[in-house]
Amino acid sequence: QVTVTASLTAFLYEGFAYNVVYLGRVLPASGKSELIAPSLFIFNTFLGLALWSYLRTSWADPGIAPREWHDFASRAGPMLQVAPVRKDWQAGKVTMCRFCAKPRPERAHHCTVCGVCVMRLDHHCPWINNCVGFGNHKFFLLLVSYCFLSCLIALATSCPELIYCTVVLTKLQSADMWEEEHLRMSDTIVFLIFGLLALLFAVL
Repeated sequence: QVTVTASLTAFLYEGFAYNVVYLGRVLPASGKSELIAPSLFIFNTFLGLALWSYLRTSWADPGIAPREWHDFASRAGPMLQVAPVRKDWQAGKVTMCRFCAKPRPERAHHCTVCGVCVMRLDHHCPWINNCVGFGNHKFFLLLVSYCFLSCLIALATSCPELIYCTVVLTKLQSADMWEEEHLRMSDTIVFLIFGLLALLFAVL
């Protein structure tokens, strides 16, 4: 899946840009080497939690109607009262899925991408290539929270250097105040792209 590859690439790029470029080259060049250790620990803690949540959300069963339910519906037969399908929630009522042509539990909905009925289906997320439902909703919320926090930490710790690199790159100021032998133009570009991505993910 292209979207999953793009998501994992974004994780790897942000980790590389922050740890290798920012902590390994930008901070030493700006004379702030004492900030490397705390920044390394804080950022990677939340980035690791975000990646863990991503994998759990992507690999977890989103809450597909279990076989026990279908066995129960088959045994119940005509005794199982099935309500007609409506767009609004029908509390405590079993409905018939018009795609699967099978009874489905309360608050279950059909995902046309996966081709299954998922309990408490929220939506199908292409970035994780999975549905978000009863089984992985908690991990999805953790993913969103940890991604936001890791982006916020990245921007908060690197904001002065991002501004300075932008100013230098636009030729508004000379880079003489930094030890330029530690920093190349490619490092600056990679670092600025990292900042733009962190800002984009934090806003979204």
